[in-house]
Amino acid sequence: MKKVIFIIAIILSFIVVILSCKKQHDDSKVNPINQVNQTNQNIEQRILTFKSEIENRLKSGSSYPIDTAVRYTEALINYTYGDVANNLQGLDIDSVFIDVDLTGGKVTPAEAASVYDEIIDSLTVQYQNLPSQNLHLIFADVFRRDSISGSVTFGVISAFGYVSPINYGRFGDEDWWMFGLGWCNSGGYCDGPYEGTHTNSDAAEQIEYRIRVNIGVPGLRHYSTDVVTLDIWPDGLVHYYGDPPNGIPPQNYYCDFLNYEDETTEDNYYDYLCFVNYYALPNFHDCLCPDEMNFYLHGEESVCTDLIFECDDLGDLIEDKVFMSINNEGSIYYGFPNYSYVHIMTNTYGLWVVDTNQPGTFN
Repeated sequence: MKKVIFIIAIILSFIVVILSCKKQHDDSKVNPINQVNQTNQNIEQRILTFKSEIENRLKSGSSYPIDTAVRYTEALINYTYGDVANNLQGLDIDSVFIDVDLTGGKVTPAEAASVYDEIIDSLTVQYQNLPSQNLHLIFADVFRRDSISGSVTFGVISAFGYVSPINYGRFGDEDWWMFGLGWCNSGGYCDGPYEGTHTNSDAAEQIEYRIRVNIGVPGLRHYSTDVVTLDIWPDGLVHYYGDPPNGIPPQNYYCDFLNYEDETTEDNYYDYLCFVNYYALPNFHDCLCPDEMNFYLHGEESVCTDLIFECDDLGDLIEDKVFMSINNEGSIYYGFPNYSYVHIMTNTYGLWVVDTNQPGTFN
């Protein structure tokens, strides 16, 4: 399936198929399986080296550039605790921001150890406030923000999965859903036989479930590195939470998510691949019929897994990464002079590394 299956296949399946189909063996070439294993071992060794250095609070002369400290703090958290499997109904996303002192523009091992401990303390609180059934860390996205002389801010976006597995297919004739507002208990079925029920869910969440279950669950435990989180709006605005890779603003990017197969434009039906309804346009509505539910399921999934990777404006921000999570929120956007109903996707992308060790817990 798209980018996700492509990466998983390279790591787990595709190599084996190629090897099994080879009619001749060339001893002069490196075995691809050994290449993958060696890459994983190299990543693990670098993470463990970082762990040893911050545990021992190595003295001056071994400080880290800011981006290195960010990268390995994130990698160590995910290596120790993370499992990218994201097929559970419960998805809790939280964030924390921590100020980090710099010495000569770099992060000392002692300061890196301090910020790592603060992040783990925050994740532990998040963990302890969630149901225990199948509870695990999916990812921690660590990024830099607002670096100035003498300090930098580390931001962390973390996601935990919990409770029972998702088991949903396409939407049926009974699936008339309020576009959003389930988060404030104002969603639910808005027509059909179940009208007025399930007000704690909505169209955005129901679409999210089906997109997340389609990511697939790897056959082995994987943790993530080089994680990037984006807010994606229907009109093509994409917001990145961290400082841009080159350190130069903006943090906002622009892509094209128009539905070019729509024969009647600006009528609030299928104008974009992601759901949006403008008050000033005809057919303004907040109740999505089954056909709309299936259209936006397909459209929003295509944005997550295909079109976002084709957006030139994003550059190499998510190039070669894997789509690994979506939080889809249906909300009301108050823009001058009118307002609109929108689905805003908070998506996470990263590299997956296979690891046969079981992740740790926050008990």
